[in-house]
Amino acid sequence: MEEKGNERLTYDQISTPIVSDRDYTILSKRMENKATGLCQIFFDTKNDRGPPPPKGFVRIPLVYGSWTFEPASGGTDITYFIYSDPGGSIPAFMAKGAQRKNARKWLDNLLVKAAK
Repeated sequence: MEEKGNERLTYDQISTPIVSDRDYTILSKRMENKATGLCQIFFDTKNDRGPPPPKGFVRIPLVYGSWTFEPASGGTDITYFIYSDPGGSIPAFMAKGAQRKNARKWLDNLLVKAAK
């Protein structure tokens, strides 16, 4: 949707097999320390800056978290933190498994792209 410097605003829709489809708008901010090599990405929902939810979609009211990439001997330590409230009739604790699976998938895709 929009990118300025170290900030990116994105809108996404998630299709799910069992429950209603979801959507959300999220703002990501990247912070880097070139001296130490530390890179952090913080993200938080900003649904007021995105389009209205389309018919048939449930708006995800809350997602926030971060990625931290820190140089370590022989590689990089990566820390991922996320909290989300999936909205609708799904309790937040039930979304935990899907969050872990998607985080691993995202990281695997990132590593494939970085190796090119």
